[in-house]
Formats: sequence, structure tokens, C-alpha cells
Amino acid sequence: MGFVLAAIPLVISALKHYEDFAQPTKDFFHQKRYRRKLLQELYIIHTSYDQAIRLLLKGIAKTTSDREVMMDDPRNKLWREGYIAESLSDQLGLVYKPFLLTIEEVAEMLAELSTNLSIIESQKGSQQV
Repeated sequence: MGFVLAAIPLVISALKHYEDFAQPTKDFFHQKRYRRKLLQELYIIHTSYDQAIRLLLKGIAKTTSDREVMMDDPRNKLWREGYIAESLSDQLGLVYKPFLLTIEEVAEMLAELSTNLSIIESQKGSQQV
């Protein structure tokens, strides 16, 4: 009986401090879920961006290697010089220059986010499944 009575203050103290211990645990699982959702949204944005650029270049760039070079490097000279740049400029009109700035900015943001959030590693892991 003495053991039970001695344990009561410990239980009361534990209940008082339950929230102190429970909240970080809740936050951890919430953060993990949020991070997973954020990674999924970024992957969808990256895929949409990639597909939009591929569709645009498909009708303009004559070779697959030109398309791949341009996809890999938004600062490649093919975006600004030669027949592909002229065709893009004709097709996009006034939007051509802002388009170039936008693809450079999006590519930089995606690269930075991929690095900071380890998207590359998570994609490799999901592809092996």
C-alpha cells in the first residue's frame, strides 16, 4: 500500500507534464507528414514543369539530344541562339524573353529545393520499389 501511495505524486507529476512530452512527439509526426506532402507537391510541380518544356521543345528541336541538353541546362545557348531560339521566339512572341527568365528561375528553385530536401534520394528510393 505504501508503494502505491508513494507512486501517486509521480503519476500526478507525470500527468502535469504530459503535454510537455506529448507535444514534441505530436509535432514530430505532424512535421514528418507535412514534409512528405511537401515532397509530393514538389515532385508534381517538377514533373509538370518538365513535361510542359518537353512538349514545347518537341515541335521545335529537331533532335532528341538538343532537347535533352536544353532540358538539363536552361542557360544553354540553344535557348537563345540558332534555329531553336528563333522558332521559340516566333512561337511565343512577346512572352519569349520572360519565358527564358522563368525557366531559369524555376530550374534554380527546383535544384535548390531538391538539394535542401533530399528529393533526389527519396525519388531513387521510390523508384527501387
